[in-house]
Amino acid sequence: FELYDMGDIEISKLLNESAKYMAQSIINTYSIIGSKDIILHGDLFFNENYFFSLISYIKRYQLGDFYKKIILSPLKKEEIELSPNILAIDYLFFQNIDILEL
Repeated sequence: FELYDMGDIEISKLLNESAKYMAQSIINTYSIIGSKDIILHGDLFFNENYFFSLISYIKRYQLGDFYKKIILSPLKKEEIELSPNILAIDYLFFQNIDILEL
């Protein structure tokens, strides 16, 4: 990312190409699944230059204000790692009464 932010031509080409395909993937996935918002998480998306490139491609490929549905996740890495466990604990101990009655 340092080279990208410094304007390295080869790295910029590579990551801009990545942003182009990522934009197409996001649009296609949204078309299939359809949800209220699209939440992105990761170092790639938090890089301002990459995110700008991604949004630029989305605006190019998608009419309307589709890009406004994209949200960067406010969760930290540790919170993301814990979230599946929290869902399992909630289901096992609070939603499934039969297990608690054993």
